[in-house]
Amino acid sequence: MNWLISLIIYSMICTILVFVAVGLLGFVVLAALNVIFAIIASIKANNGEVWTYPLSFTFNK
Repeated sequence: MNWLISLIIYSMICTILVFVAVGLLGFVVLAALNVIFAIIASIKANNGEVWTYPLSFTFNK
């Protein structure tokens, strides 16, 4: 849940940065990180481990 909220915040920042042309690269990086983090989290969950997403803000525990 924390990663999804953080992803929305990062997406809003990238939306603003689109006007500077840096935001498009940010969206590509966010999409890649979302896929990579989901794969790593599913592998860790399959092994019974708890994995916290890097780059995510802690809103709830």
